[in-house]
Amino acid sequence: MSNRTADAVDDAGSTTNGGVGGSGSANGRQASKKQVEKVVLQYLKSKGYRNAEKALREDATLDGAEITISDLASAFPANEIGADANVPEWVLFYSEAEQGNPDAYSQSYRELRRWIDSSLDVYKHELYAASYPIFVHAYLDLHMRGLHEKAAEFMELYSRDHIVHHSKDIEVFSTLTTKEHVEENALAKLYRDNKYGIRMTRVGFELLLSFLQDHHFTLLMRTVNQYLNIRTIDGTVPISSEPEADVGIT
Repeated sequence: MSNRTADAVDDAGSTTNGGVGGSGSANGRQASKKQVEKVVLQYLKSKGYRNAEKALREDATLDGAEITISDLASAFPANEIGADANVPEWVLFYSEAEQGNPDAYSQSYRELRRWIDSSLDVYKHELYAASYPIFVHAYLDLHMRGLHEKAAEFMELYSRDHIVHHSKDIEVFSTLTTKEHVEENALAKLYRDNKYGIRMTRVGFELLLSFLQDHHFTLLMRTVNQYLNIRTIDGTVPISSEPEADVGIT
């Protein structure tokens, strides 16, 4: 699928340059971990992810009280999250990014791949497919944060997981070495300005969300929320070499 994406970039028109959300200082923030969990819970509920919602509610022993987005936003100074920030997406970016851990992407993605490798065979195909756009945006985010050596290490370690199906895109991404490259490269802009379509079974999707939430991999949750367009289907996800209109950049 993605090999045709690189070919399509040559013929595509110019796209609007995408941006990434930043994170401010933790000083002065008063929202508790339970408040953040409640907002994530409401997000899952609004999206219909019932199993993930139940798991989070039981794990956090929440009392069912509601907290509005406005309530949460009031606990964070506007100059810290940005006047145009989308609060739900910012919350998903909260934990690891706030800790300033330059290895957070590599650590969380490594655990994601290990979990997929140990999953039931019936779900592995769709989980592997979902991990590709997560890999791409983790790599691009590292460059956008100025962690260029970490980005190169990330590409070296994990590109082999996707080289068979996405060799042309990965070849292009491997040439990026700076934030400016990401902002100016046509393929990178295509990924940043559009969502990546994925087909998943409902069970596979809920397993993925539950795994990310259980391990507090909020950087990866943010990527799923912001850059993936997941269409859930009944039955199993077909394995096909033929390109499909709703799979890949949409």
